[in-house]
Amino acid sequence: MTTARVPLRIGVLGAGQRGFTLADLTATQPHLARIAAVAEPREAYRQAFASRFGLDRGATFASWQEFVVQRPAVDAVIITTLDRDHVGPAVACLTQGIPVLLEKP
Repeated sequence: MTTARVPLRIGVLGAGQRGFTLADLTATQPHLARIAAVAEPREAYRQAFASRFGLDRGATFASWQEFVVQRPAVDAVIITTLDRDHVGPAVACLTQGIPVLLEKP
């Protein structure tokens, strides 16, 4: 059995309103989890997210596909891509054994 790492390192796939909202909520519990990476195709959103959560360039990705290939050090991901785009990142992350919170409005 694997021991959970505390605080958990969380990746956020999709830095729109819902991504920011769930990341902000996560940040209120720093003893439990911290935002460790983001994947977002819109550069301005990606940069704003990285700035808010103190992520360096190596923890930012232009797509969820790049995130999955690079496999940053995260313990879980929150998927907040557009609803119609949930399947791809969810399957890819689960296939790699990354626990997923699949956001749904």
